[in-house]
Amino acid sequence: MNRQEQIKLLKTKASQKATEDAAKSPQALEKAGDNWDRAERGKFYRPRKEQRTVRIDADVLYWLEQPGPGYQTRLNQILREAMEDDRNSN
Repeated sequence: MNRQEQIKLLKTKASQKATEDAAKSPQALEKAGDNWDRAERGKFYRPRKEQRTVRIDADVLYWLEQPGPGYQTRLNQILREAMEDDRNSN
């Protein structure tokens, strides 16, 4: 049995076990269903990152790096705020 077949078998067994557990305890399913009422769509959404090469003026880069680690995150935050402002103004 190859690795993919093993994984498929494990997934099938896990699914069967979950079905059996649910059949033994319908209250567990009801309780799980209640949790979806409080779910928030997009709460853990993180935009996909793409690697690019850009040229940034040295003084701008120096300014971004001054507070310490995280200059790429700060740059992304500044650009995102500018993008959202632009979208809201149109």
